[in-house]
Amino acid sequence: DDVESTTDQLKSIIEPVMIVFLAGIVGTIVASIIIPMFEIYNQIM
Repeated sequence: DDVESTTDQLKSIIEPVMIVFLAGIVGTIVASIIIPMFEIYNQIM
């Protein structure tokens, strides 16, 4: 029972960290796609 409460605490700590970490990765990928597109668009205009 003590092990279960410890793993539950670990899960509650790790989950938000993983969400932020994954959001950071996705954000980096999206930015690396969108920024060059805007630069190309500005060169064309």
